[in-house]
Amino acid sequence: MCGIAGVHRRTGAPVRKLNALTTELLLAIENRGKDATGYVAIDDDGGIQLEKICIPASAFVGKKRRIRSDARTVLLHTRFATTGNRKATVDAHPQVYGDVFCVHNGTIWNDDALFRDWDLPRRARVDSEIVPASVSEGSGWDDVAGAL
Repeated sequence: MCGIAGVHRRTGAPVRKLNALTTELLLAIENRGKDATGYVAIDDDGGIQLEKICIPASAFVGKKRRIRSDARTVLLHTRFATTGNRKATVDAHPQVYGDVFCVHNGTIWNDDALFRDWDLPRRARVDSEIVPASVSEGSGWDDVAGAL
């Protein structure tokens, strides 16, 4: 199933060669999924770069935009589609719901029931969407464990 990697900067100094690093990480996890590739990069000011395409990482890295050097956190994902539509960008990761971003590896079997029971609108058909939806529409970051 899917590949997940990331970079988080703990200091004020930019990560040296961030784009080269994220390229190498994406290529390293490509074997975990070739249906789609994506990332979200969040900087100190709350600026967000999000890009995802339904292509393997080896094709994605030559097309991706340059990640800003002041990114604080970067989540990377390569998708092996198990649910949803493997050709639909909305089902690629990172999944976004409100202001919550998520990458996920695995299968959530009760996502349809949870969306129905919590009366949440679906934007994608992938099971992973329930994770950011539950945090965004639930108790939020103040009680992530409760939301999940």
